[in-house]
Amino acid sequence: MSLPTVPNTPATVVLRLLPHAKLKSSLPAAGASVAAPKELRLTFSEGLELKMSRVSLWQGTTDTHALGELTADGGETLVARVVKPLAKGAYTVKFTVAGEDGHPMSGSFTFMIQ
Repeated sequence: MSLPTVPNTPATVVLRLLPHAKLKSSLPAAGASVAAPKELRLTFSEGLELKMSRVSLWQGTTDTHALGELTADGGETLVARVVKPLAKGAYTVKFTVAGEDGHPMSGSFTFMIQ
């Protein structure tokens, strides 16, 4: 997807015109191999509607139910506390969020626990 061309407009303004929240970063990072995290942090490209946001943690095809209530750290970062011990292995974080425009966006990423 190419960015729209808007003459004499800073790139940050153009990016804000693009629809839907996009995942900018996460802790643990996608593809990382880490010690068992105490929380998951997902930072998006725009402010989110917390009530419309969901995050789950999967090991294989099983939802681990290891996450506490989802909270916001600022308007763009979701935080999910890990409430159950996590074993070594591969995990998938699945999320659905809605930006300030109300349009939902889903995605996922994986990480490994050493």
